[in-house]
Amino acid sequence: MPDDTPVDALAYIAAPDAIDTALQPYGWYKDFVMRGAGEHALPADYVAGHIECVVSIDDPDLERDRDERAKLRFR
Repeated sequence: MPDDTPVDALAYIAAPDAIDTALQPYGWYKDFVMRGAGEHALPADYVAGHIECVVSIDDPDLERDRDERAKLRFR
């Protein structure tokens, strides 16, 4: 927080044996993460080095892709 006000937060940390580095996120999911990074003013160097550089793939479920992307338009 810019004014150093403490906030409560939750974080998900995957168990090491649950991580599959061969998987790639769907494009719509990466768009959600990028939107959140912008809304929370994450530093540009962090976004570039940890989010933007992640390769995403097309969701083969076109209906889900459309529905998820529509959610971004309402925010």
